[in-house]
Amino acid sequence: MTEKGVAAVDRALSIMIALGDARRPLRLSETAAATGLYKSTTLRLLASLVNAGFVIQDSDGRYRLGSIIYRLAGLYDRNGALEDGVAPALQRIVDETGESVGFFVREGNKRLCLLAVNSPQALRHHIAIGVARPLELGAAGRVLKLFEKGAAQAEPGELAALPIVVLGDDVPDLAAIAVPIFGSGGKTLGAMSVSGPLSRFDHRMVAKVKLLLRDFAITLTDRLGGNSDLFRWRRTQPQAKQRDELV
Repeated sequence: MTEKGVAAVDRALSIMIALGDARRPLRLSETAAATGLYKSTTLRLLASLVNAGFVIQDSDGRYRLGSIIYRLAGLYDRNGALEDGVAPALQRIVDETGESVGFFVREGNKRLCLLAVNSPQALRHHIAIGVARPLELGAAGRVLKLFEKGAAQAEPGELAALPIVVLGDDVPDLAAIAVPIFGSGGKTLGAMSVSGPLSRFDHRMVAKVKLLLRDFAITLTDRLGGNSDLFRWRRTQPQAKQRDELV
C-alpha cells in the first residue's frame, strides 16, 4: 500500500520541481500557475523554502532554486563516485589476496560497513554490510578514530605507520589491516580494511596486503580529490619502526 505522504511537503516539492523545470527565475504568479496552487499557498511555501535555503528570491521578486540544491547534488555525485571507485578496488584486492575486504565509515562512536566483498574461501571473515561495530576495535575502527579530524591534523608518524595492522583484537583469531581514504581538504572519507583468519596472515601476507592497500589508497584518494602524497612520502623517508609486528 502506498503512503499518502504530507500534503504540505508534496506542494513544496512541486514548487521546487517547477522552478527546476523552468530553468529561469519565476514570478509568484508563474510559480502558482506551474504548480496549480493558490497564490497565497504558494507564497507561504516559498517563504519556508527561502528560509531553509532551498529557494532564493531575487531583487526583482522572482524565485529560483537555492545553492543547497546544487550542494546536495554535488554530495550525491561524490557518493556515487565513491561507490563506483571503491567497489572495483575491493574486488581486485579480494582477487589478489583471497581475503574479505570492506569499506567502513564512522557513525558517531561506531563504524559501519558500506561496501564489502567477502572471501570466496570456506574459512573466512564475513563482513556484514550496515552492521554497526565498536569504533575502538578492529583496524578500520582505529583508522577512523585516529583520522577523525582528517589528514591535516594528523602527526607525520601516524601517516608513516599506515596501513594499520590489528591481530586478534576485534575477534579472536582474526587479523585485519586498514588504511584511510582521504578526500578534498584531507577529509577522511572512510577506511578500507582487509581481514581474515589470523593463521593466514604471516609476515609475507601482511607485507603484501599493506602494499596493496597503500597503492589503492593512493589511487582512490587521487580520484576522490584528496592528496595522495600523504601516502607516497613514506616511501622516501627513513623506515619507521613498525608497531604492528606479528607476535
